[in-house]
Amino acid sequence: MLYEFDHQQISTLVETCDGPTDEQLMTLVQGGDQSALAMLYRRHTAVHDAVQSVVHAQVVPAAVEVDQPVDGRATVTVLLGGKAEGVEGRVRTTRQLLGEHAEVAESAPASWSSYPWQPGETGLKLTSVLSGLRDVLRTAREVGASVRGSGGTGVLYAAVADAERAAEAVERLRAVCVRHQGAAVVVDAPREVKQAVDSWGAVPALELMRRVKDQFDPSHRLAPGRFVGGI
Repeated sequence: MLYEFDHQQISTLVETCDGPTDEQLMTLVQGGDQSALAMLYRRHTAVHDAVQSVVHAQVVPAAVEVDQPVDGRATVTVLLGGKAEGVEGRVRTTRQLLGEHAEVAESAPASWSSYPWQPGETGLKLTSVLSGLRDVLRTAREVGASVRGSGGTGVLYAAVADAERAAEAVERLRAVCVRHQGAAVVVDAPREVKQAVDSWGAVPALELMRRVKDQFDPSHRLAPGRFVGGI
């Protein structure tokens, strides 16, 4: 979810959304030296539906990113690349999918180069099948977690600022990810949160991994206890 931009050609299309409950949809289109960069923002009531509409279209996105804060509007970002003439045609197709109402601006999303959590917060990596995106985002909102990541591949990152709610958030987010054939792993957290939660969750073939560890590191000297299941 980290990208570099050619700032020589940047044009951004933005729609203003009214009301705190509206969701904001942003479409970002970028190419190389022979293409253009553009963004589209659009009111949308379901980020899941927006992601699905782009993923299943013939616009060949390089990335479909989601950014959902704890409260306020959610954002979907779509990255396209290629020669200018090809990108222009796919921009037209994408605008037909997502809407034509936009005005020009000149900025790329500031969040593209960072994870959603700050120092001292609990950070998680969430995975699921694409059809589970709606439930994952809904659960994240319910437990007070902000979410950022690739909606187009089903790999998201979540941040929980309140340490007192972190254990519940991990449990509920893990449950919804597992229900949709994924997982939730704690990437970073304060010491007290790490002591209170299972960072990895259930992992298939754990006993096989233990036997491999015993075979090749019988004294358990290599990074003892740092991997899943205390391996």
